[in-house]
Amino acid sequence: MRHNFYKAAIIAAVAFLMLAPHATRAGVKDWFKGWSWSPNLGWLSLNSTNLGLAIDYGVTVTPANGNAVTGWAWSSNVGWICFGNTCVNPNNSGLCPSYWQTFLGTTAPAASMITTGLPYQLLGWARLASQDYALNGSLTPAERCDQGWISLNCLNKGTCATSPYNVNVYTTNGYALNGFAWSSTAPPKYGGLGWIKFDPNYNGGEYQLPDVYKGAKTGVPWLQVVYGSLYSKGNVSTFTPFAQTFGQSNAAYCIDTGAGASVTNMNNGVCTAAAGSSQIPAGQTLDVNAPTVATHYSNLFGMIDFAGIHNGRYGTVNTSSPTPLNITNFMPSVLAGAIYETDANNASYVINAKQFNNAAGNGNGAGLLIVHGNLRVTGDLTYQNGTITKLSQLASLGILVLDDGSKNYGNITLDPGVKTVSADLFAEGTIATGTTGVVSTEVPLTINGVTVAKKYNLQRLYPGSPTQPAEKIIYDGRIIANTPPGMSNLVQSLPIISN
Repeated sequence: MRHNFYKAAIIAAVAFLMLAPHATRAGVKDWFKGWSWSPNLGWLSLNSTNLGLAIDYGVTVTPANGNAVTGWAWSSNVGWICFGNTCVNPNNSGLCPSYWQTFLGTTAPAASMITTGLPYQLLGWARLASQDYALNGSLTPAERCDQGWISLNCLNKGTCATSPYNVNVYTTNGYALNGFAWSSTAPPKYGGLGWIKFDPNYNGGEYQLPDVYKGAKTGVPWLQVVYGSLYSKGNVSTFTPFAQTFGQSNAAYCIDTGAGASVTNMNNGVCTAAAGSSQIPAGQTLDVNAPTVATHYSNLFGMIDFAGIHNGRYGTVNTSSPTPLNITNFMPSVLAGAIYETDANNASYVINAKQFNNAAGNGNGAGLLIVHGNLRVTGDLTYQNGTITKLSQLASLGILVLDDGSKNYGNITLDPGVKTVSADLFAEGTIATGTTGVVSTEVPLTINGVTVAKKYNLQRLYPGSPTQPAEKIIYDGRIIANTPPGMSNLVQSLPIISN
């Protein structure tokens, strides 16, 4: 927002600098965690641990009471949803039982867990509490009693022959929900919600489908490009509409795709021109290609001046032959306005965790790393925090990873433990963000800088939340404030940022 989460075709992501509850609830002690989804109500949180709210709530099972299912869930769009006999409001007790008998098939709403087969199933009813009898005095008694109910199993009304549905409970290493519930939309006064989907991928138990989800999970991974736009030559999609339904944005300005491509489950739609690039006519961005050697590393947005780099236009080019495969110390901590280039023999290079410091006095904190081959990042790349007196002192790193034409190189791969990459990244191949394959061990990733790649492989399974994406790309403005040598033409189309 992704099993292994891919953004198809050519993607250049440019990040431009940019509940008043009824009563006490339960929380961590409840059986069910995670989320369910309805196109009419959005995300439904089954446990307060999902959002870290001060008020505890949750949905639980009480084996000593016939496996009764009780408790509360929360929707930021429609409010509280009660389960089973939790839905009995004192204002209803004198009026509703006779109507409930007709509508629900029982004089008292109930919900329980059937444990006679595998998987277990939920049986009975939940209810949208905002449709409670006491809140709807203008309706008839039947309407007041019968509206807002959610059926957890087709057995409730004997409709399984014509409309089979139910909510399953998977008990392997946790209690994860899967399946559908139904809330009648007819007559309209019943306040029905339609279909509500429960999915193990949304739940917090250890039992997850598909098998790649092995670990506690309170949401789904999603992508966020902060202060910027997302450009693609093909489709752009997420695993679920997670960010959109929580009112978040996947990209701060727009998402632009190639001709015939689609945007699925992403918030921001499709743009007709690049954000902040008024000199680019509407529709022309569909012809944007990643810079390659064939185009002299230029495209609609600018150019990487390789000729100038090798002619000494930008100062010293530091090389070594052979270049060590671990290039962590190939560059100093203060980049000194210089260029650092590996030898032309394509290889797979590694850079470990490293902090790049601001320069002092008349020094320059910017620098450019050119890698002929592949680059693996094994630790965090960060910038020094501190005060500067001029912009040229600001630490600012550009990384260009190039292919030799064989399509075997030009890739940037991040180890799954990497949390921060502070650099402007250009990959002639793929940028892959890395994954442990186990949700409970994943960490979120933040990239501070402009990123350009032929393909993105966004792999993090970090389980997301309304405010925490699995991958976040933030343009911190350094590429403009103190441009790495050789990249000045590349940023001419980027907006100038001011307060």
